Amino acid sequence: MLRENRQGEVFRKNIVLFEDFVGSGSQMLDAVHLAASLGNDVNVLLCPIFICPEGAAAAEELSRAVENFTFSPVLALEERFFVSPAQKANENPDYDRVRQLLVKIHHKIEGEQQEYGPFGYRQTGGFVVPYTNCPDNTVPALHRKKDDSWEPLFLRTSRLPI
Repeated sequence: MLRENRQGEVFRKNIVLFEDFVGSGSQMLDAVHLAASLGNDVNVLLCPIFICPEGAAAAEELSRAVENFTFSPVLALEERFFVSPAQKANENPDYDRVRQLLVKIHHKIEGEQQEYGPFGYRQTGGFVVPYTNCPDNTVPALHRKKDDSWEPLFLRTSRLPI
C-alpha cells in the first residue's frame, strides 16, 4: 500500500530489488546503495534468483553494514559449481584437468568484444546454465560461438554484441 502526502509525493516503506543472476555483485551494488540511501525507514530487500559465491559474500557483507538492507536469494550457488584459474582447497579433483582444457581450447572460441578469458567474466569460472540464458560468468566454452571453429552447447544471448 502506498501513501501520499498533500503534494502527491508517494511514501515507500519497502523496496524489493529482483535480479535474475548475480555474479560478483558489481552490477547490483549501485542499485542497492541507491535504494538503501532513501533512509532507514525504507526497508530494502534484494532477491536474486541465482547468486554466485562472490556476489553472495558482497550482499551478506552489505546486509551487516546497512541497517535497512536484507538479502534473500532464491538459489545461492555453491563454490563447487565454479572452477578458478588457480587451484583452491577442497575443489573437485577433476578441476585441474578442466582448467587445463579450458585454457587449451580457449583460442577456438575467444572473441573480439566481451573477451573475459577462459574462465568468463571476472574469472568466475561458472558451470551455471539457467534455461533462459547463459551468463557471462559461465566458462565461455559452454556458451560462446565462433564461426567455423566452435559451436557451444548453450549459446548465450547477449545484451551486447559478441
